[in-house]
Amino acid sequence: MEIKLYLLLDLVKNTSGMKGTLVTFGIVVSVGLILSCTTKPTQPPTQEEFCKALAEEIRIYFDQLNTCKTDSDCVLGYGICPLGPYFLFNKMKVDSFQLLLAKYQEKCPECTYKISPPPTKRICVKCKCVSE
Repeated sequence: MEIKLYLLLDLVKNTSGMKGTLVTFGIVVSVGLILSCTTKPTQPPTQEEFCKALAEEIRIYFDQLNTCKTDSDCVLGYGICPLGPYFLFNKMKVDSFQLLLAKYQEKCPECTYKISPPPTKRICVKCKCVSE
């Protein structure tokens, strides 16, 4: 963009009279049209798009919280709609889990759905908490 402007300024200096003004105007309009066609204005995401992306990021992070060495490492966390009703994760990461839920609730509306009873038994399999 800077190079085009320098070239345009040199052209304006080297032209004179009405003909130069018309040529300069034509070049300015052409450059403006080219730039407007090649650059897309960015719009902020809608709340729905933002919340959908945030929910996906949180789900990925919740999966990262799900680590264990023994069955006793695994705890059940109650989620919110649309993230999911229950999550299994390491008991040492309860604070992170609650913080993420609070951030979602602060920014995005909750939904409602019918849920099944929570899993009653949690075990550690291949370093991941699972329900049995």
